[in-house]
Amino acid sequence: MAQFIYQNISDNRAIGFSILTALAKDVAADLIDGESYYIKGKFLFFPDNTPDCVFYLPNGGLAKNTTVVSTKSGAPLFMIGNFIMDEVSFTIKE
Repeated sequence: MAQFIYQNISDNRAIGFSILTALAKDVAADLIDGESYYIKGKFLFFPDNTPDCVFYLPNGGLAKNTTVVSTKSGAPLFMIGNFIMDEVSFTIKE
């Protein structure tokens, strides 16, 4: 499983979302923590733990579609949720 987090920070506020996807171990091993990537893939669903929209995390738990508004960093962050995607490919953002 890989989690990619997008944040667009402008005008002293940020909007973000997470992409959750299953990747082969060798593909996941090539990812660099903290690197920026362009992501392509097929949107499947927002996790809501119904029979059609379940995504299991590596620890066996279920992904949740959590939205958050936070000001911990001093500026508002609007996290709009988690997207479950398939057929994900990525390239490093230069």
